[in-house]
Amino acid sequence: MGNNTEALSAIQKFKSTYPNSKFTTEADEILAQVFLSTNNYDDALTLIEGMKDKTPKIQEAYQKMAYYRAIELFNDNNFQKSDEYLNRSLKYLRDKSIEGLCYYTKSDIYHTMGQYDKSIEYGLKFISFSDFLNPNYSTKASLGTQNYILGYNYYKKNDFNKAKDYFEKADDQLALSKDKNIAQVIYPDAVLRAADCYFMLKNYPKSIQYYNKVVTNGFKGSDYAFFQKSILEGLSGKTDEKIIGLKVMAQKFPNSLFADDALLELGKTYFTIDKNGDAVATFNNLIKSYPKSELIPEAYLQLGLIAYNEDRYDDALRNYAYVTDNYKNTTSANEAMIAVKDIFIAKAILRVILHLSKNIQVQMCLLPHKILWLIWQQKHNSQKAILKVL
Repeated sequence: MGNNTEALSAIQKFKSTYPNSKFTTEADEILAQVFLSTNNYDDALTLIEGMKDKTPKIQEAYQKMAYYRAIELFNDNNFQKSDEYLNRSLKYLRDKSIEGLCYYTKSDIYHTMGQYDKSIEYGLKFISFSDFLNPNYSTKASLGTQNYILGYNYYKKNDFNKAKDYFEKADDQLALSKDKNIAQVIYPDAVLRAADCYFMLKNYPKSIQYYNKVVTNGFKGSDYAFFQKSILEGLSGKTDEKIIGLKVMAQKFPNSLFADDALLELGKTYFTIDKNGDAVATFNNLIKSYPKSELIPEAYLQLGLIAYNEDRYDDALRNYAYVTDNYKNTTSANEAMIAVKDIFIAKAILRVILHLSKNIQVQMCLLPHKILWLIWQQKHNSQKAILKVL
């Protein structure tokens, strides 16, 4: 405790020598201030714990120092030890603001540790103390940030109805925060999570409203919001709006983690509305622009499917072969192998049809029945019977 040791010894000697002095109260106040001025909270706490008589002022100093030490440990990610010091702080409930901050920090700790029910318990306790909050003790803790934590607790528990209520409260309470981290990180994320909750609750108009808020204000996560908003436009039957949104998102945020997702979804959307040319161009753009993307095999599968539907079997086989050759032992490779098998069967059936149609001994009226028979054999895994005809 450095230079404070002599002061502490002198004050304690005075109290011991003159226990009934009229200056005892002043001595306690000075002693408490000396304790609080130290940076060595552990030694100070140990010293207080060894005192027989702990006046309210000394108890308050103990409460604050234990909290300050807990925050140091929290900032070092030593959550278990931090929680222990919070419990020590809560031994003396002299300052309601410090008591409330202990509950806030416990809520944060238990959320970080994945104990969401406990985090909710302490978060609600903090809210009941919010009127006593002294901003001089913490610039982070507030009703807004606590509601943000509570929102995430319910979000992790898949209780999206309660989660969106707390995220919306955080949205209202953090909007004007002057804290840089809150304004640039926590507040935008609260808006995004509110949008996600409404998405999960299938309230698409409300979800789009919050995603738009992120996009319009250029908040962190605008790329994600743009992507999600476009998906919702599609789910709402607004295919044109979805296409425009995905195109703009991919162009505006080429370095986004969701840029390749946007191109894949855009290509699939073109395919569903029979714009195969645009779909092919989009999938090829994805392959060219993001060669390391995990979505590359899916793009090749889509290209193979388009070629297959257009009876361009050789093109389809080339796309499927790329997947089987470069992504062995994956789900995509298995899908490609199944598609290749279907192509060979389709080609076999086509050759059988040509063979039958050229046989002048076969009556044309029987041709449909023979085709149906071949298709039936195919469905019943009688490929060998087909191949014998070739």
